[in-house]
Amino acid sequence: MASERKVCPICQAPLGRARSNEQNRFYHKMIYCAWVHWPESHGLHSRDLQRFRKRLQMSCGFYNVVLNVDLNAKSLTERASLAGIVEVMCMSDHKNYREVIHRDDTLKVIEPSSFAFHAMDRAEANELVDAVQAKIENVLQVPVSQLIKEHENAA
Repeated sequence: MASERKVCPICQAPLGRARSNEQNRFYHKMIYCAWVHWPESHGLHSRDLQRFRKRLQMSCGFYNVVLNVDLNAKSLTERASLAGIVEVMCMSDHKNYREVIHRDDTLKVIEPSSFAFHAMDRAEANELVDAVQAKIENVLQVPVSQLIKEHENAA
């Protein structure tokens, strides 16, 4: 006997790892519209759209820790040297976008979680889209739907 497939109670779409192309298009359109209107004075501002997207995702907590350095038993000189080395490593890695977080006695190198279909399931993608949308609306004080509508009307 074949097992029943779970479906969304609202739209009847099959639930599983796959996400929709529509969600993917909405996410990238939302990012683009936010990038166009993002204030230059804000810390996440970037002249590069992909860098902006990655920084925005990471600011919403969607990142992977690629290096975790415990600075607990290190002298101030060793801490400064390690921080400098890690910063240079991140800046010289042109393939991947990474940032360094200094918190208490820990140095972390983070990179954005992949939004690729094969890397993020539907539930996590929904969380990411909702978190990024809330961040955009909080900073710009405009609903994302209005940003997208204005962009489409201008085109």
